[in-house]
Amino acid sequence: MSFRRVVLVLAAAMLCSVAAPSAASACQESSFCGYRNIGDEGTAWTYSQVNSPFDPGNTWFYVGGEANDQISSYINNRVHRTYMSKDYPASETRLCANREAGAWNLTEYRWPGGTNVNDSISSLYLDTGEGLC
Repeated sequence: MSFRRVVLVLAAAMLCSVAAPSAASACQESSFCGYRNIGDEGTAWTYSQVNSPFDPGNTWFYVGGEANDQISSYINNRVHRTYMSKDYPASETRLCANREAGAWNLTEYRWPGGTNVNDSISSLYLDTGEGLC
């Protein structure tokens, strides 16, 4: 496994923590929810295979003008992984959220390369494959 791959896997593992049950209940089942503020608060943007620009998943898509570079916490309330990128079209600078996991404060996390994840997500990939990040 290359050094870069190890760094990406470690960064993704740090980003994927279990969401609080009360926060997960606010995010619709089978959805990825991004929130404007830390703690899964503020404006919520909900993405699922049903309402994503590309149905079914497995395609990178832009999060939308209002959500672009505004997500400060998230819940991945899906049974599959969701990938995030700071760019659209997606670049190699990406992270993975495990199924049924979340991060309540993205100011604590860094993209591979060292820049802050907070308020920098531009695209998502709603994976339909099995397994963890």
